[in-house]
Amino acid sequence: MLAPILGYDGEPVAGTRASDAEGLRIVLRDSVMTALIPFEEIDEVRMFAAEPDFAAATPRRLILPVFVYGLRSNEGLESIAVAPTDGPLAGATVLIAERSLNLERNHRAFILDGPRDGPFSIRRTADYDITDAVFLPDGDLLILERRFRFTEGFSMRIRRIDGTTIAVNATVDGTALLEAGVRDRIDNMEGMAITIGDDGETLLTLISDDNHNFLQHTIVLRFAVAPPPPPPLPRLRRASDGTLPRTPAKPESIIEAGSVSDRERWTVPRLRPYDAGA
Repeated sequence: MLAPILGYDGEPVAGTRASDAEGLRIVLRDSVMTALIPFEEIDEVRMFAAEPDFAAATPRRLILPVFVYGLRSNEGLESIAVAPTDGPLAGATVLIAERSLNLERNHRAFILDGPRDGPFSIRRTADYDITDAVFLPDGDLLILERRFRFTEGFSMRIRRIDGTTIAVNATVDGTALLEAGVRDRIDNMEGMAITIGDDGETLLTLISDDNHNFLQHTIVLRFAVAPPPPPPLPRLRRASDGTLPRTPAKPESIIEAGSVSDRERWTVPRLRPYDAGA
């Protein structure tokens, strides 16, 4: 069922400022399925309880902590993600601004609750804006990024951030799982969701926003997420005669164990197109 988002008065929201909904996460709150939706223009998160269903739900405002402030108009709250309850963030809700940057020119982000609540930041690179985010079952955070340049059109990137590094006042970064441009038949990619396939695979679904522009398209893409890469193999110290030890290396013979780059560590694709009929 498709239905308009209702305002506090029970009527469909109208006008760009009041209706600029940018994200969606559905969670169980007080035993009721509840939709969490951030609104970028007014820097607000509204909660819609399915009582009896989402189509008739009027919102309640989620009270944001005092550290969520000073976001730029039309570059504010864009992404919302809810961490796994068994991870270090203990089910916390995370908000990320699209392009409101801190003094170090990194993306502002916020952990709203839980044991690590407070502001943090995500390193900004290559002039990408963040358009959505979602936690994987293992607690890592995926962020969807979009860039537009008149000389190259739309580009997109997906980064995977180690969930254990997300903490108050931290600046986090991640490994790029995918980067694509218009030649890859993408568009203004703004939405991302995680589901688990029948065979247990973690599936990532992306959707674009055509902005009601006849030059753009609504595109849906789906990928299977590869598991994290294995740790790099230890390097063995040669003996004085130049030979390698014949017996398994002892801990003291391991050198430069962390020197292998992230790119070199990957031996399997990070994302692959998902075909439900395959």
